[in-house]
Amino acid sequence: MASNASFGGKLDPASQRGRLEPVASGARIELIDVLRGFALLGILAVNMRYFAHTIYLDMTWLEPFPGRLDRFVRALVDLLCVGKFYSLFSFLFGFGAALQMMRAEQRGASFVRFFARRLLVLLLFGVLHVVLLWDGDVLIQYALLGFLLIPLRKCRPRNLLIVAGPIILLSVVGTMVYMSQTWRDFPFPKQDEPAATTEEFTPDEWLAELEAEEQVADERPDYNELARESYLTHRYGTYGDTIAQRVFEYWDGLYFMMLYMDPHVLGMFLIGWFAARRRILHDPNAHRTLLHRVLAVGLIVGLLGNVTMVWIEQTASVATGPWIWVLQSVAYAVGATALCLFYIAAITLLMLHPVWQRRLHPLAWVGRMALTNYLLQSLICTLLFNGYGVGLYGEVGPAVGLVLTVVIYAAQIPLSAAWFGRYRFGPAEWLWRTLSYGRAQPMLRRAAD
Repeated sequence: MASNASFGGKLDPASQRGRLEPVASGARIELIDVLRGFALLGILAVNMRYFAHTIYLDMTWLEPFPGRLDRFVRALVDLLCVGKFYSLFSFLFGFGAALQMMRAEQRGASFVRFFARRLLVLLLFGVLHVVLLWDGDVLIQYALLGFLLIPLRKCRPRNLLIVAGPIILLSVVGTMVYMSQTWRDFPFPKQDEPAATTEEFTPDEWLAELEAEEQVADERPDYNELARESYLTHRYGTYGDTIAQRVFEYWDGLYFMMLYMDPHVLGMFLIGWFAARRRILHDPNAHRTLLHRVLAVGLIVGLLGNVTMVWIEQTASVATGPWIWVLQSVAYAVGATALCLFYIAAITLLMLHPVWQRRLHPLAWVGRMALTNYLLQSLICTLLFNGYGVGLYGEVGPAVGLVLTVVIYAAQIPLSAAWFGRYRFGPAEWLWRTLSYGRAQPMLRRAAD
């Protein structure tokens, strides 16, 4: 268990200069594993909606589960989770990349060659994830954007922090570009009718509503048609059908992700890089004042931004005009970043207390094999919802989805702990390290681990 003064993370001794090795279990920063485990919980809470329903559901303005409890849970997940946890993963990715560079510099090894190989392996994981499991992948983005860290690695940490904010706000510009191109085709509710009914749809009734909606005359299929095709494929299609649908949906959303999400990811990379180079999370006792400031400002700005974002989502219609989505993107970019930093500061400060170290320690088991658990979540949920599995697609609303999130994540904690009782790495982590280092890594735990 980490001490109150420091969370470890000592740099490797220079006894094996010129050669990089995976970090030994005893040299890991437990706080980082706890943060990774926490991020996986939030990621699953957000992704559950898109495991259970087509991503095009958000673009149809039809809500199959409009009951009070479901609407409350959806708003709560939007408020506390959407955008915050892929931001946290992005922060941790940048943090980890900086640590790898620092270790490479200490040992006189080539960081660029190793890191590029590591990113290419991650890219392969991402492609396989999209094709074989689920199209809501972030690994491809992380791998490709990670290459931008290579030319930025020599910049002063302070300069990286200064440019991170404007990069994150580029997502607002991206939103303006996207809305200027798609506003006329977006299926907003008519000015004289509500955005959603108060009556719950069955899946078949939802399909009928999509068919009844007026089609937009355009070369591109309208969102109702896309939602209907996606729903039918995921609910009734074979595994081969869903592979084709997943690839289409990923490619169809790629342009929007590049404009809206990628600047946010890159900006959080840089903030994480700054935190690692300044060793803020290595020795949080020395940075208590900074962490308390981040805690206060992050909470206030984060709640204001995210309440604004959720309010716009709940009330906007065609009558409000495209400007409302620019405001929403500003609230999202600022609010998600601020609340993410609040989470980081809060958990870091809690981990300074032995009681909270013990309480949060189970998250570290999940975080130590974050890639494996991320892929496992996709495997479990696609088998649960898609037609080639249990076939619950379209049947589960936000409230039940949140219960499933807790159940699945709770099961991952003891499974991860049991795995590390015998092995050094998660299976995906072992493969990633083996391919990145170019040699097979020892999998079984040693007595010293």
